[in-house]
Amino acid sequence: MTSALRSLALAVVLGALAYGHGQAEIVVPAGETQTIPPGLQRITRLELRSGSTLVVSGTTTILVDRLITEPGATVQFIPARDVYDTDVALTINALDASGLQELRVVGNGRDGSGYEVGDRAPAGASGRDALDCGHSLRYPAGREATSGGRGGTGQAGQHGTHALDVLLYLPNVPPGGHVVIEANGGKGGRGQGGGNGGRGGNSSNCHDGRNGGPGGPGGRGGDGGDGGNVFVFLIVPDDVYSDVAKRDERIQSIRFDITNNSGSRGSGGDGGDGGNPGRGALIGPGRRTSGDPGTDGPDGADGAPARSQIEAMSQSAYLQFIAQQMRSFGD
Repeated sequence: MTSALRSLALAVVLGALAYGHGQAEIVVPAGETQTIPPGLQRITRLELRSGSTLVVSGTTTILVDRLITEPGATVQFIPARDVYDTDVALTINALDASGLQELRVVGNGRDGSGYEVGDRAPAGASGRDALDCGHSLRYPAGREATSGGRGGTGQAGQHGTHALDVLLYLPNVPPGGHVVIEANGGKGGRGQGGGNGGRGGNSSNCHDGRNGGPGGPGGRGGDGGDGGNVFVFLIVPDDVYSDVAKRDERIQSIRFDITNNSGSRGSGGDGGDGGNPGRGALIGPGRRTSGDPGTDGPDGADGAPARSQIEAMSQSAYLQFIAQQMRSFGD
């Protein structure tokens, strides 16, 4: 960045001093972790040394004069709580990223909790057994059996959470710089199996046994989380930007590894088995039967696919953009 452009950039930063959370600099030592609050962060120098991690917990915009990152340096999204239906974004507006060796941004959604195969809702109650004729003064004619109860409905699997959206503006990244972004949606959890139907009541000497109860329906699978949208703008000198060949060469000199897949759906739980008929059920026409099996729970939905885009932006256009952003923060 030329001295004139740097002076203008610093003036833009100083114009933002009335807004957001401000820190002169943040240096995270090698192998250590530091957390910053969500919101607008104004930082004159952000240095992430080898293997260090900067944690953000919500939508965060970092406006930094000088960005320095060593191998293994990571910015990681760790949500304060699971939020399924809210998009969260990280924006880094650097004014000088010439010190970027490697920058990792990890913003994967969390997998939804689910149920193991064979984990079922409570079974239906067993039917009441029949009583013999002459059983007692209260039941001189005995008592009929009752059918088994319906199995319980399986619980739904938890939704996977959405991944972090990532927007990076990086001026003057040196050739060989490495940018890694993981923004995969969380997987939906498996639904719980339906409960088995209860056993039908047993027969007596004058009353028939009864049918088993129906199995309960399986729980719905959780939805997968959306993948995070990723946009990376390499800020280059105006003369480089105006030359298509030089612009493409500059982009190709940087190594990018981006994965931002949508989360897969959770499978529905199996329906419960029907309960067995009571002992002594009739044989032939009119005989008692096992309960009907429960229906399988529906699968969840896959998360929405995400976009990724890497392109160049001229220094002059970027500085105009920064100035416009600062005016919007002041509104």
